[in-house]
Amino acid sequence: MDESKAIKADIVIIGAGITGLAAAASAIRSGLKVCCIDKHLPTEPYTQSQLESAWVSALARPATALLEKLGLWNELSPFACAYQNMVVKIGGESEIKISHRDAMAENLGFILNNFRLKKSLWDYCQQSKDQWIICEDNPASWDYKHERLVTQKGQVIEAQLCIGADGVNSWARDAAGIGINKDQAINDIAWVGILVHENPHQWAARQHFFEDGVLGILPTINYHQSVYVWSTRVHLDQHISQAKIAEQIVARVQKALPFYGACHTQDLPRQHQIVSQSALKYHAKKIVLIGDAANAVHPLAGQGLNMGLRHVAELTGKLVKVQRQHRRLSSPYVLDQYEANCRGFDALSRETYAAMRRYFCVKNTSYLQTLLALGLYTVDKVKPIKDRLIRHALHANNQATDWI
Repeated sequence: MDESKAIKADIVIIGAGITGLAAAASAIRSGLKVCCIDKHLPTEPYTQSQLESAWVSALARPATALLEKLGLWNELSPFACAYQNMVVKIGGESEIKISHRDAMAENLGFILNNFRLKKSLWDYCQQSKDQWIICEDNPASWDYKHERLVTQKGQVIEAQLCIGADGVNSWARDAAGIGINKDQAINDIAWVGILVHENPHQWAARQHFFEDGVLGILPTINYHQSVYVWSTRVHLDQHISQAKIAEQIVARVQKALPFYGACHTQDLPRQHQIVSQSALKYHAKKIVLIGDAANAVHPLAGQGLNMGLRHVAELTGKLVKVQRQHRRLSSPYVLDQYEANCRGFDALSRETYAAMRRYFCVKNTSYLQTLLALGLYTVDKVKPIKDRLIRHALHANNQATDWI
């Protein structure tokens, strides 16, 4: 290794997904020098079909506040669909409705295409040449004693802290020697695509629990198009074609949600594996985990990205404070604070969503269906309980943006 050619940065981020790029942009905005490593950097322009695809996220209002602080929301907001209502329904009868009026806000959040969000974050980082270094490679080793990362091509990167934003199968987590706690009961795949419907979506996000899975429908800026996410057990659909899955989803929507009118899928659905797991620790050996590398949840509540952005805000806030105090960014005390501020919220959210998937998908004739109907009725009618639910759902990302 040629020491004279080593890249020197304050932090090195493994993973150039949305969470990794958000962490990079936030660090750059705060005056830190960042090196980002990923074998597949988003250097090529996205196609129009990608920018209009079903790969979307539901952003809570604090997440959009973070994007506002970075100066990105003005360019993104014209492409984001504000949803004003959320309806969760179990079987044929039980449901809870949440309106933007319940939250005393203009909306409950925004649905935004992930390619567009990723492009915006990437462009922001690219404009900061003095503080931004990219490395199109995979990591090979991390020497935490000497604070040095080596890539598979032999590039040396010297940084006080390594941030793992590399997803559920995290290399950084393995390099830190951190194990995971995986929910074996969650064994779903998600089928995702665009639903075209005769009647407008009325700015509502919907979650419908069936006996054999969960159907989520998210509105888009096109009144007559929504994104559907159908998650079900892996073994049920192993030998069923994509076209057959699309037919089943349309039939399910027309039967359970007839107010959409005549509908069809725009294209064949795409399949994604669902994982529910958490890291046993969020940091070790001067590696700290964010996003799915730290905590991955079932997508039924649409909070995965929001929780990742919450990690970004919490961690960046801590790093900026220690930098101003001229302390090491890898200080265990600082990373302990980050973990303490995130871990409880993450665990509560993950276990709640996993429990919803396990227990809300029941037969209409079961006694559990009756109990769930009573429970949802109580939540819907008792204001303190409903308010608490709304606060948790809308603030999956916190307000820790004073570091900018």
